[in-house]
Order: sequence, then structure tokens, then C-alpha cells
Amino acid sequence: MAVTSSVQIMNGALIKLGAERITAADDSNNRARLVNERYPHVRDAMLAAHPWRFNTAYASLALVTPTPDEVFDYDFLFELPSDCCRVFKTDLGSCEDWEQIEDGQLACNVSEVNIKYAKRITDVTLYPDFFIKALEYALAVDIAYALTQSQSRVDGAEKGYEKAMGEARSFSAQSASVTQVEASEWVDA
Repeated sequence: MAVTSSVQIMNGALIKLGAERITAADDSNNRARLVNERYPHVRDAMLAAHPWRFNTAYASLALVTPTPDEVFDYDFLFELPSDCCRVFKTDLGSCEDWEQIEDGQLACNVSEVNIKYAKRITDVTLYPDFFIKALEYALAVDIAYALTQSQSRVDGAEKGYEKAMGEARSFSAQSASVTQVEASEWVDA
């Protein structure tokens, strides 16, 4: 069955802890308040935790003009996309062009910057099944002690999370073409 709402993911986390399900994120019980409060934080951390194929995006950054005077060591300031959870890579090459990321902006000494980044996706219907399982376990780990006061439940959730993340990373990596490595004297050495 396809996941169509964040409540289904929240319930997946609750089930992994042996807790009762909720009917809506705004239910007036402690379980609902806890998962509703923690879900966006855990979701964003999971989206940024790995270069997942489904949320990797590319952007040419917009220059902030005029460049504020408080950017001491850099000549240019760029606005990161509003849906950026984490910058994985830039096209900045040399040490003198090195960037600094702060407060949703990137400072550097080059007038144009392209980035590869983790895109914040809130539409759960776009999540692959392997990511949903890992996200449910991550949320379960995050709320386990607050909800159950049981270290054994925390430990069980952590073991499930580690296994689910390993599988998720593997599945994500398999959703692209294989990179061929050419043999050379350098590689052989």
C-alpha cells in the first residue's frame, strides 16, 4: 500500500515502538503531539543524511545584490534555494574560491556558483518505500524514550534504523547506472 500522508509515517514509527496509532497529526493525545512535533525535524535530517537519488537537485545560485559589507573574507554572496536541506557539492574548484555557508546563504570569491543539494520534499507520495521505512525507524528512535521510557525499545528501534538505513542506501545507490573504473598503471599500483 502506498503512503499518502505523513500520519501514515508517524503511525509506522508508533507501531515500531508498540504504541497505539493516531488518527490525525493534531489529535489531542501525547503520542500525536510528540510525533507531530518531531516529524519535520527528523524528516529534514533524513533528507539531508545521504545523497538520496530521489531528492538530489541542482541549482545555479542567485547572487545577493548588493553584497552586504559584513561578508568579510568573500566577494560574493548567494542565496541557497528555499528547499535546500544540505549542500553536497559546488563547482568551486580552488582553495582561494572556497565557500562558506551560513544562514541560508553561500559566500565565496566567484561570481557564479552551481550546487548539488539535498532538496526538502514534503510530499510523502514522492518518497520511495525504502526511504519511508528508514524514516519511520528514524522517527521511532527519536521519540522512543520520550514515549516509552524503555531503553530496550530505544535499542530495538536503533537496530531497526541501522538495518533500514543500510538497505535504503543500497537501494538508492542501485537506482543509477554503474560507474565504470578504467584500469591504468596508476590504479593497478
